[in-house]
Amino acid sequence: RGGIYMGLGLVRDRLGRTKEALPILQQALEHYQQEHTRDYAQLDASIIAKAHMSVGKAHEKLGDAAAAAKHMSEALRIFKATVGDTSPLTAHAL
Repeated sequence: RGGIYMGLGLVRDRLGRTKEALPILQQALEHYQQEHTRDYAQLDASIIAKAHMSVGKAHEKLGDAAAAAKHMSEALRIFKATVGDTSPLTAHAL
């Protein structure tokens, strides 16, 4: 289900409908966070980082720099924890 939300959100964003895309991308993020929770603890997963990046980029396009920075820095932290400092995913998040 998270993948469906992510795909729909990214398509809307690429069509220039970022304001419509943002809540859908947030749903994807929430789904992935719930999917990667064990014993009430949030686990780090690269898919969560990807969702954070997508939400952050949408916020950036909509002019909300503070929200964008929050999501992008969380994505960077998760990428470093899950795939390491030298991964292209981490480099792309910088």
